[in-house]
Amino acid sequence: MKAGHLSQEMEDKWDIGFEDGWLLICRSWTGYCVYGMSFDEQEDGVRITDAWVNRNTSEYKSQDVEDERKLLLKLLSFKLLNSEPL
Repeated sequence: MKAGHLSQEMEDKWDIGFEDGWLLICRSWTGYCVYGMSFDEQEDGVRITDAWVNRNTSEYKSQDVEDERKLLLKLLSFKLLNSEPL
């Protein structure tokens, strides 16, 4: 996950990287950061310790928590873990 993901083509809308202990997920076209997550490394993997979603409607318009959860899981699994989207 620490390697992140940089978009390579116009259809890829997300850039993902680590900064100051946070996994940041940003829109590739605008650079607006939409999600942030911090983790605690453990013997058997990692645990999410904190997370946020951008609620500035001039930067990101979605306001549905369940849709946000689904998109975040899809981005993590597909972009970072190289598995099929949920």
